Amino acid sequence: FNLAPKLRFVSSSSIIQGHFPPSPLSPDLATVTNPTQLSSSRHKLLCKSLQLSHTQNNNMSTQAKSCYWNRETSQPTSEFSAPITRPARILALSDPNDSHNSPLYDGPLPTGSQLLAIGSTLSAFDDPDIHSQKPNVLFVSHPQARDPLVEILNAFPSIEWVHTRSAGIDFIASEGLAQSKVHLTNAKGVFSSTLAEYGMM
Repeated sequence: FNLAPKLRFVSSSSIIQGHFPPSPLSPDLATVTNPTQLSSSRHKLLCKSLQLSHTQNNNMSTQAKSCYWNRETSQPTSEFSAPITRPARILALSDPNDSHNSPLYDGPLPTGSQLLAIGSTLSAFDDPDIHSQKPNVLFVSHPQARDPLVEILNAFPSIEWVHTRSAGIDFIASEGLAQSKVHLTNAKGVFSSTLAEYGMM
């Protein structure tokens, strides 16, 4: 199944921070909230734009001075705000007891983001109240997600974005997903530091 045309690489924290990735299918999708910490790529781009802007004004701000990011040690140093263009109404196709998803499960989530339900099968989401809220984001981290994912996409045509917590997407690759119109992202780089440390030992 050729999923390459619809695959985008973004930080695994993007869904928790309320970002919709840019999508050719939905050009109006944009940042939906005010995250307090940016992914590495977004942070570097922001720093570069800040540097250019403030260099022109001959006034380098403190936001632009620290443009190096480390997953293990970085802490939010300032807040960046943007208008909410579309709320993120999230379904989590994952194990409710998975502690690695606790930032999503337990929150607090940014303004504009809401976790509607957690489950590993369609039945966990097949509720009139959930349907009425028209979820538009599906977070995936369950190893047996291939079939339930397609069933959920069929049951919820409002879903526009599927994000996997893993870098690999082979566990969800299917004809049904390839034929869908959702925007698919993964967590490329989420294990970079760990793998680098292992390679150095």
